[in-house]
Amino acid sequence: MEIEKVKYYLELWTEYMKHGGKGNLGYPKKSIGFYTGGSHSTDDLTDEMDIQHQIATNAAVNSLPDDLKDSVYAMHLGDKANMTAMAIAYNYQLALAELAKLLEKKHLI
Repeated sequence: MEIEKVKYYLELWTEYMKHGGKGNLGYPKKSIGFYTGGSHSTDDLTDEMDIQHQIATNAAVNSLPDDLKDSVYAMHLGDKANMTAMAIAYNYQLALAELAKLLEKKHLI
């Protein structure tokens, strides 16, 4: 179960990294002229939480040892690693286990 949550957070992280680490890109969802200040829709709150989760996951991935971090980048972003496909797969499994511990410390799991 924890590994599935880690994979979910890695998918959010992947989208975050593909957009240059900026979270949601594009036009704002609301016009400044119509911004209500305090009221938010559920989608707005969900987007804000996703961004926070992406940032926390990014910090966790970057704190991994280099071989584990390289395997995560290879699996999710297609980066080239100086490892065989088997080594990437093995290190990726180790990275998932380590990320489960790190994300648990951040209270995401």
